[in-house]
Amino acid sequence: MGKQRKYPLMPFDTGDWLKCPELRAMAPDVRALWMDMLCYMWESPEVGVMVAPNCKPYSREEIVRIVGLDSRASGSWLEMLIDSGVCGVRDDGAIYSRRMVRDADLREKRAEAGRKGGQRARGPAEPEKAEIGHPVAQSGPIAPLPKDEGEELQLFPPGEGKVPRKKKKSEPPKIQFAENVWLTQVEYDKLVIEHGKQAADWMVRKLDNSKGSNGRVYKSDYRAILNWVVDAYYDALNKGYVKQQYNRDAGGCPQTASGFATGSTIPDD
Repeated sequence: MGKQRKYPLMPFDTGDWLKCPELRAMAPDVRALWMDMLCYMWESPEVGVMVAPNCKPYSREEIVRIVGLDSRASGSWLEMLIDSGVCGVRDDGAIYSRRMVRDADLREKRAEAGRKGGQRARGPAEPEKAEIGHPVAQSGPIAPLPKDEGEELQLFPPGEGKVPRKKKKSEPPKIQFAENVWLTQVEYDKLVIEHGKQAADWMVRKLDNSKGSNGRVYKSDYRAILNWVVDAYYDALNKGYVKQQYNRDAGGCPQTASGFATGSTIPDD
């Protein structure tokens, strides 16, 4: 068996990398430094930030030593990345990728929303069962049970001893994401987290077109997407059909995928 990965695969957008003007203007050595830093930041205990395992920010000299480049020039390369806005510097001196930090925060919020939605779907937690103790030996004669005059003694009064029926768990409401596609918010969020928003929207359109053209009805649109639409998306992606379809829908304006090819120059908010 292969060794299990400690970290998930890092998303990388080759188009974003090749078209970023800030990076294209730099020498290949500088771009190589940024690529290594992206890899270290992805596996950092604080995703997107150059910090040590104890969460202490790496100094600029330590970054150059970790990457292992020529220390005579690497310091100036790092300054070029900072001055051009490719990476950011926090108040504590930690160097970070704005894009990677922003997307990590978004993933955490979506995961938290999914956990809350799952908890609502499961309903309130059941109370803990009382612990059954050991029987205690009777030291004296058993006293008769009290009974009112004229009333027959009932060992099991009506209604007692019956096993209550379990209430059916309420399912989260489904939302219409397309004319023929209905998903819960949790299901849609799972698709976005696992495949990205552009891919999730493509899958919704694909299933909507399929159901609209052949009149198919699925018990669960989410299961139908997992069953065959996901494979259809990656097959179309490998053949180059997904980008063509998006450009046609968007009027020829290409979209930047959710990858970390560059350090977005969006101002720190």
